[in-house]
Amino acid sequence: MAWITGHLLVLQKYVDGIPADAAVAFAMRDLCEEFADTELFLMDFWPVYPPLFTVFGPEPINQICNKYNLPKTAVASRFMQPVTGGPNLITMNGDEWKYWRSLFNPGFSTGAMLNNVPHIVDSVLVFRKKLIRMIGKGMFSLDELTTKLTMEIILKVTLRFQETKAAHAVDADGVQGTPKAIKSVTTLALEAYMAETPEVNILQHERLDERFAHYATCQIRLFLFAGTDTTASIMVYVYHMLAKHPEWLRKLRDEHDEVFGRDPDVAARVLKESPHLLNNCKFTVAFIKEVLRIYGPAGTMRSGLPGFTVTDHQGNEQPMDYAGANILHQALHVNPRVWPRAKEFLPERFLVGPGDDLHPDPAAYRPFEQGPRNCIGQTLVWNELRVAVILTCRDLEIRDSYDDYDAKRESELSIVEKMKRTLFGHPIKTVHGERAYQTDSGGLHPANGYPCYVKWAKGD
Repeated sequence: MAWITGHLLVLQKYVDGIPADAAVAFAMRDLCEEFADTELFLMDFWPVYPPLFTVFGPEPINQICNKYNLPKTAVASRFMQPVTGGPNLITMNGDEWKYWRSLFNPGFSTGAMLNNVPHIVDSVLVFRKKLIRMIGKGMFSLDELTTKLTMEIILKVTLRFQETKAAHAVDADGVQGTPKAIKSVTTLALEAYMAETPEVNILQHERLDERFAHYATCQIRLFLFAGTDTTASIMVYVYHMLAKHPEWLRKLRDEHDEVFGRDPDVAARVLKESPHLLNNCKFTVAFIKEVLRIYGPAGTMRSGLPGFTVTDHQGNEQPMDYAGANILHQALHVNPRVWPRAKEFLPERFLVGPGDDLHPDPAAYRPFEQGPRNCIGQTLVWNELRVAVILTCRDLEIRDSYDDYDAKRESELSIVEKMKRTLFGHPIKTVHGERAYQTDSGGLHPANGYPCYVKWAKGD
């Protein structure tokens, strides 16, 4: 039977142990516990998928992604095609990828992202007002609100049509306006393109090269998707863990009072005037890092190459001539060999020095991947998460309402559905005890959109 189904039936045993809508990566993570000695094993998913090594040790991952930078898989292109419409920074390889990455690097640089903090602050203030309006109004989906927030931010950062138009306007004397210091990602990419092709003057309404226009559009579609989807879900989990760890919520509030002042309205103004102060929030950064360790947004896959081998934890060389690699962050980030007390939520692990047992191995922490193909937008994500927490967590409290949500769903069940549950039992609703488990729904969004309540925080 195995020659027909490959290892699909092996995986199915673990899939059956998680909720139907939970991300399959968590079934894979449980399977990884059987291969803790090698931290690498081959899975044959024929006829659904080509064979892949599942990898969750920092050393082989470093070989694959950093040292040799193996190419992305063809399967990734098929998955991303409906989203981006064509080749993009996730699926491209070789010189093509290098060219497009170099065009967009300026737009996502640390300096450019710092310049965008005022735009982020404005959007988060709107988000804050929406949260305040929900006080006393009952349950709502936090994931829905954070998605609207991150969509607005990525649109501002990536496009900003009105500002681009105004920056290049011609005044009454025929003098072209000087572009503002804050430029969109797209504007910076076009400037890089024009610098390479001076014969093309897009400001005089000449048509862009069709291939360039198509490829640029694919990248922008990628940014809009990834910049909305993954950031929104991470933000939900930041609030989720703040509610579960009040001692850390207190630390973050004290830190924000010290750096920005006690009034959130004043904090917004301070952030706009001095965005570099985000870098003074070490407890906030440590907290978010730990959230990203446990609720990482994605993994990555790489193709094998003829003659290439990867070395597992036991020193065995595994040939990757005909097999790719699935870099499973969900398993890597709880690997007990490299993460002491891996199942515990301990932001302090990112505050201690190298001599401390809790200090993490840098190669084992990869929420945005590492090496040349790390996430181009990670600085933007960091800024969004920090600004959101700073402007909301001191006087607002968000708590999940899964108990009320589940009770409401139970009360709405039909007679047939109730009979099914009587005969076959209740469906699984948690992953390792977590009701707000990550689901396979585009990105790894929280189950049921994270139903929650919001209220004013109690005064000290």
